[in-house]
Formats: sequence, structure tokens, C-alpha cells
Amino acid sequence: MIVHTYALTAPVSPSAVWRHWVDVDQWADHFPGLRASKLNGPVAVGAVGLVRPQRGPRWSFRISAVDRAKKRFAIERKVLFGVVRLEFALQRPEELEDADAFEPPLPAGPDTWSMVYTVTLTGPLAVVYDRVAGRPIAKQLPELSASVAAQSPLDD
Repeated sequence: MIVHTYALTAPVSPSAVWRHWVDVDQWADHFPGLRASKLNGPVAVGAVGLVRPQRGPRWSFRISAVDRAKKRFAIERKVLFGVVRLEFALQRPEELEDADAFEPPLPAGPDTWSMVYTVTLTGPLAVVYDRVAGRPIAKQLPELSASVAAQSPLDD
């Protein structure tokens, strides 16, 4: 198993972040590597979508988890002998694993949230899929996070 995690901690509106995340048809506005995306139906476990990267073939995904109350959801793409999974989670900074180990310390405050993105690759070919999917997706997470944060002001 290979895991890539990126978190951006900033003062944001949780409801605005959630709206950007679940508006799959607008992912290309935030995700620099996407040309287009589409979800066939509402955001719910089992819903199927399609993404068209800037480069390479389009690929389908399935929503595998949704927790509106905790502002978390995940999408998965089955690949030969494995799975590529992208998780989105909005957490309080103090809830982050190893939060006390950050230097400088994470900002704190009632309006501060951490947008956490995790790319997980499983299966015997995870190393191969990491090269073609995991690392390229992980490389785009800082820009994705910054875009969503910039468009999720507190006054929302």
C-alpha cells in the first residue's frame, strides 16, 4: 500500500469547502490536472463519475464513502489487481494525526480548519499505479487546496 497525504490549514467556511468538494462537475476549476469531470447523479455512495485529465485517457470512479456531518467523502477507481482511492476530509487542526509535531505549530482558532486529502494505492501493482496516478495526483494537491481555500471565505 502506498499513501500520499496533503493538508492545508486555514480559516475557511466548512460549508463552502464541502460545496466545492461535492460539486464534481466543477472540479476542473480547482484541480489543475483535470479538463472536465462529471457525476451521474447526486453525491452518494455508489454514484459513478468520470474525469478527463489534461493529459491521458478519461477514467471512471465510484463514490465509496460520504459523511456529510463530518465533511468527508472518498472516490475510488478499480485498477488491475488494486484500487486508487482519493479521500477528502475537513478536520479541526487539533484532530490531525501528529498535530503537535508540526513546526511551526498549526494555526488555531474557531474558524480554522484543515483540508486533508489522501491518495491511497493498494494491490500488488501499487508501485506502478503510483507512478502513473498516485504521484501525479499528489503533486496537484497543494494547488487544489489553495484554490478551494481561496474560494471558501469565512463570510460565506
